[in-house]
Amino acid sequence: MEKHTPQSVESSIYRELMNYNRELIVENENLKNELREFRKSWEELKNEAFSLRDELKAQNELVTKFQKELDSAHPLEQAGEVADDFFKYIDSLSSPKVSKNGFEQIDAFPEVKKQAPKKQVKKGTQVLIDPVIGDKFKQLLATSGLNVTQVARAMMLIFIDRGRYRNIIVDRAVKRIWVPNNVRKTIAFAWGYPEELGKQFNGVLRSNKLNQYQAIEIMMEEYCQNHWMQKLVIEYMDRVKREY
Repeated sequence: MEKHTPQSVESSIYRELMNYNRELIVENENLKNELREFRKSWEELKNEAFSLRDELKAQNELVTKFQKELDSAHPLEQAGEVADDFFKYIDSLSSPKVSKNGFEQIDAFPEVKKQAPKKQVKKGTQVLIDPVIGDKFKQLLATSGLNVTQVARAMMLIFIDRGRYRNIIVDRAVKRIWVPNNVRKTIAFAWGYPEELGKQFNGVLRSNKLNQYQAIEIMMEEYCQNHWMQKLVIEYMDRVKREY
């Protein structure tokens, strides 16, 4: 029959306590990892909710604008305008004008004049960028024959339009330790943009609690490192021209 001395009993209890302690440590780490995942999922869901809210607001604005255009272009109103123009044209035929060279001049539809295109309202901004990123960005633009304004506007629209990509940028910005611009070395980039594009861009920035320079600096960095981002910018440059 095996005898257990007090010392061996204490050793056995100690080993059990150590094993139990290790299990608690492992379980604690697993719980921490799960908590981190839950927080990450929550942030992603929150960002998606903000994105959907902004998109819904933009769609509502478009619907309202479209409805106003439909109301102003009612068929009966258009018919009345066409009729008025026709009778004015008939009146102009009954009282012809004669030019200096003797030829008759007919001023058809005298009241129908081409309206000058509405002048696009533009705004401007300036951001301060890390010189290492900024210099490389300038070199790439010079090589590809693009200018800062074209590319920066495209980046603004990408940030508005691409929800998943925006979440990546926001995540990087939150995790990065930003030295204040009045302390760190920077170079300035300035460009103009359509007012509506700027409103949408700044609205999404506010929703995600980012500054302009933070979002643009990370996107410039991405542009310098990834060929796909350069191709995406070209695509969105065309979209900016069409939509704004």
